[in-house]
Amino acid sequence: MTTELVATRAAARTGLTDEERLLRDTTREFAAREIAPGAAERDEEERYDRTLFTRMGELGLTAVPFPESVGGAGFGYRAWTLVMEEVAYADMAMAVSLSVHI
Repeated sequence: MTTELVATRAAARTGLTDEERLLRDTTREFAAREIAPGAAERDEEERYDRTLFTRMGELGLTAVPFPESVGGAGFGYRAWTLVMEEVAYADMAMAVSLSVHI
């Protein structure tokens, strides 16, 4: 099976646009690389790492659900849900922090 055909079938199953898949995958990679390491230690120490939130902002994750006309990324709430799922998988506390600041 060709890569293109596999990608087409995957898109049909998920119903995601190319942009939504890219956003999800980018968030997943970021969360695995920067959020997940140390998540257990942060929980045990009851410590919040503000630099992670800053990095999410730099990546544009804090702007996802807002219209471009107000400085947002213009994705909407389906894409926002994808971001939240990936961040929560890495660290639920960080996902809660992200959700209450949006």
